[in-house]
Amino acid sequence: MVVTREAGVGWRRISWRVLLAAALLYGGLWPLINAEYIAHWFPAPFLSGIAFYRPYSRFVGGPVQYAASFVCQAYAAHWAAVLVFTLLALAAWAIARGILRRFSPGSCDWPAAAFPLIVLILASRDIGVLFVLPMVAGLAAAWLYMALSERARNGRAQTAVAGAFLVASIPLYYLLASGFLYLCALCALFELLVRKRPAWCLIWLAFGAAVPYGVSWVLFEPDVVRRYFRWMMMPRRDAITTALVAAMYACVPVGAVAAFLISRLAGSRRPPDPEAVPGRTRQSPRGRRKQASRTKATRLGDRLAPLFRHAVRGAGFAALALLALRLVVVHFDTSGWVYADYLREYGRPAEALASLAEAHDEGDPARFLAFYALARTGRLPWEMFRYPQVASSDALLLRDAAWDRISVIADWRSDVYLELGRINDSQRWAHEALAMEGETPRVLERMALTYVLSGNAAAARTFVCALEKIPSQATRARQYLAALDRDPGMRSDPLVARIRPLMLQKEYVGDWGTEQVLQQALDANPSNRMAFEYLLAHYLLTSDLEGFARLAPRLKEFYRELPTHVQEALVGFRNVNGSLPPGIDGSAIDSQTESRFQSLISIWGRYQNRPAEEAWKALAPEFGATYWFFYIFGRTVAGPPPEAGAEASRGTGNPQ
Repeated sequence: MVVTREAGVGWRRISWRVLLAAALLYGGLWPLINAEYIAHWFPAPFLSGIAFYRPYSRFVGGPVQYAASFVCQAYAAHWAAVLVFTLLALAAWAIARGILRRFSPGSCDWPAAAFPLIVLILASRDIGVLFVLPMVAGLAAAWLYMALSERARNGRAQTAVAGAFLVASIPLYYLLASGFLYLCALCALFELLVRKRPAWCLIWLAFGAAVPYGVSWVLFEPDVVRRYFRWMMMPRRDAITTALVAAMYACVPVGAVAAFLISRLAGSRRPPDPEAVPGRTRQSPRGRRKQASRTKATRLGDRLAPLFRHAVRGAGFAALALLALRLVVVHFDTSGWVYADYLREYGRPAEALASLAEAHDEGDPARFLAFYALARTGRLPWEMFRYPQVASSDALLLRDAAWDRISVIADWRSDVYLELGRINDSQRWAHEALAMEGETPRVLERMALTYVLSGNAAAARTFVCALEKIPSQATRARQYLAALDRDPGMRSDPLVARIRPLMLQKEYVGDWGTEQVLQQALDANPSNRMAFEYLLAHYLLTSDLEGFARLAPRLKEFYRELPTHVQEALVGFRNVNGSLPPGIDGSAIDSQTESRFQSLISIWGRYQNRPAEEAWKALAPEFGATYWFFYIFGRTVAGPPPEAGAEASRGTGNPQ
């Protein structure tokens, strides 16, 4: 009875510790988890009903993908997302701790904490939870195998446990895909290092190689890499993220080996020399020398062992501190086009622009988002050259076929074509996003909206009904259905009311360039401000001053005072052609712009025949964000400088 009472007290003490740790972790993660960002950047389709699950049941790893999609629905509410990450971190810690303790008799509470910290860093910003769940589930199966194997009282029972797990690993591979490899690898290490059974180690390794190959004959998988590593392979990231991903995948297996070696090193003792065993009446001089030498080594080892343990412990705590710091820093990092896209999607274009300004990224995705956010805030012809630019307008619409297979680009194209009034194009790219991304809320809602605008309320209702099957979107879908019941055209909806007047009045068939696409939108509605400003940006980015001159007479329809970059382009046009474009009066250009241009000409005259980097350094401080600077160098000061040794004129023109 006393033993039972003590066991009950110990169990309650452990339970209270776990609950307290969970509460503290939940409170710590509350300000660090951005559920909206995670839901936006890692969209996971999930519809209720067996029909949605059926396709996932037809390939290896499908069930865990389905489970991950279900888990991701928690991102719709902040409290639920934090709870999911709290439970994931606790499970990862408990599993890592349980496995490490099988390889080392000491306490592994703090070493095991590195694993959930890495998981939290990556899953909250860099990778989807789908890349974590198979690994954690595979490690949990390995932990269970080790625990049951240790409880087996004899060799026959241990063999029965191993055989049962070998058989069970086959359906586990179907469920988890790459998570199966963790079961095989950890079980092989356990049998080799802890149980000292190399034959069973080889059996587990053989199963790890044979099962994916054999199952591929039933559920055909021609790709060898995916056959073994599905849900482990991911796009290339920056060096730090790649290192963290590698650390996450290797943390527990490598940690198990390290824990075993350290425990053996700390607890190892050499057997006594038979010639130096106490009690012998005679001992040779050689034996006495050996005994003295080994005694000295033992004393030295006893003195160094605490130092070694303290050094390892200090290094471990330092690593944990750095990981915790990384988790906090990642939350406060708002730079880069990925985060900017999240801000744009949630109606915060000004913050998106601030994020892009920090990134100094002149890649097409970053430039596309800058153009889009500037146009939505009405700042495009005033500030576009304050952001990294290159002498190309490809990023305005991202029409290059190289982007066709990327789901986020399909979303962006659908967005920008909708804003331009090109509903058929928007609908086409929404369909492409549906094929690549799946039935995510943003895709289903965009499909419904484009069908409403094209007058097909029945098709719109189909997509809204699909939206209703998403647990977190049911209320929103019912509101949409009610609006369709009241008015199939949804004329009272603010977005529909804004886009409908911009729609094209006729169909255009053909492979049109950026200029034609924008001109068609402007022809359909001459007051389409976004189409006008995008066309204006196209002419400036390509230094097409003739096209700019054709558009110039319409500037007064949109602006009381001409935007900064427009004035700069007009001054440059006059300097090249001797007069302003027709319909533009000289009074439209303010005196400050005239004065700045004369100052630029003066400086440029001294540096135009020198290396490009010298001219860049001379002009960048005052003129780096102007159209003139872009016209000379083909890029802005916000981007990288020209290469050393290049000629001064790197752009498409010369101001003189």
